[in-house]
Amino acid sequence: MLRMCTGSKAFGAVALAVFLLDRVLKWIVLEGYSLQTLWGITFRFLANRGATFGLHVPYIDVISFIVLLILSVYTYKHPSCGLSLILLGGFSNVLDRLVYGYVIDYLHIPFLPIVGHTYFNLADVMIDVGVILLAWQIIKT
Repeated sequence: MLRMCTGSKAFGAVALAVFLLDRVLKWIVLEGYSLQTLWGITFRFLANRGATFGLHVPYIDVISFIVLLILSVYTYKHPSCGLSLILLGGFSNVLDRLVYGYVIDYLHIPFLPIVGHTYFNLADVMIDVGVILLAWQIIKT
């Protein structure tokens, strides 16, 4: 994991900080704290027992763990900013599944067109940004 992104210690530090912030926010909502802003943004606990957007996939925890192990080996051999973000976000969510039996979601932003109907967490954001960076890397080559 230390070889997160070729030549970018700052990127690795920021990515690790976001990972740790996600873990702290998950702990905070598990303690029962919640918040709603004037704009309707909600910060509260929601147990996501399914996959992305709450879809139900059999054995998702086993599948996720195996995929993360394979990606870890590949990323170690071929460091990539995008893959590193996907791994960190994936590890945070898989850790939830292994410890609690579900992923801890806590953010709801109703005015975002794509995610306005669902809850998500910073690990999900890391995965999404990682996919975008990976796509950009592939397009550039």
